[in-house]
Amino acid sequence: VMAKDSFTVTKAGKVFPGALFVMEKLKSGASPKTADWRYVMIMPDGSLFGDSAGDGAGQIAYCHACHAQRADQDFVFFVPEAFRDDPE
Repeated sequence: VMAKDSFTVTKAGKVFPGALFVMEKLKSGASPKTADWRYVMIMPDGSLFGDSAGDGAGQIAYCHACHAQRADQDFVFFVPEAFRDDPE
């Protein structure tokens, strides 16, 4: 399971919480349409915007469509190496 928070910054510099995006790798064959990934988007107020395995699946179909760009990496994006912290 991976989770990514988000936020919005206005031109005036105010910061507002954004959606929480969750990806869950399911067991093989559980969701062939999404390469066995489940995508969930939760709004800042805690309400569910969409769940690829349930309510609002159509509203977040774009999640897998975008992640398909990284099919070679099991549909996961990574921070570019130039921006990764060197632990040494």
